[in-house]
Amino acid sequence: MTRDKLKKKIDIYKEGVTIRKKEVEQAKQAIAKDKEELSKLKNNEKSLKGLVKNLKGNSSFSSKVNFSSISTFCLTYCHC
Repeated sequence: MTRDKLKKKIDIYKEGVTIRKKEVEQAKQAIAKDKEELSKLKNNEKSLKGLVKNLKGNSSFSSKVNFSSISTFCLTYCHC
C-alpha cells in the first residue's frame, strides 16, 4: 500500500516536471519572439526619426505639416 502511494507521488512529480519544462520552453520562445519584435520596432523608430528630422529640416514643408499627426498615424497604421 505504501509503495503504491509512493509510486503515485513519483509519477505526479515527474508529470509536473514535464509540464514545467514545456512551460519554460514556451516562455523562452515567447521571449525570443518579443526580442525580435522589439528589435524591429527600434529599427522602425530610427527610420521614422530620420524621416521626421529630414521633414523638419525642410522649412517650407514643416510649416504645413503637423508632425504629431504623422507620428500618430505611423503608430496606428504601421504594423511593423
